[in-house]
Amino acid sequence: GRAPALGSEPAFIQCLATLVRDALARFERYSCVRCLHPKPDSHRRQASCPNCRFTFPAFLTRGVQTLG
Repeated sequence: GRAPALGSEPAFIQCLATLVRDALARFERYSCVRCLHPKPDSHRRQASCPNCRFTFPAFLTRGVQTLG
């Protein structure tokens, strides 16, 4: 037999809607990869998070390269 599909459960749909809404709310904003503490654009190249002191990998602190 097959297991029941999760996609039809109201709780699953509500959870998915919450995840999508939260992800879109943070779109185009920079934040710490560990604690999700928002960082102003002017401070996004710092070596560590001022909130949790997580040291960012070098590829996250370098400037963004654009094509063309």
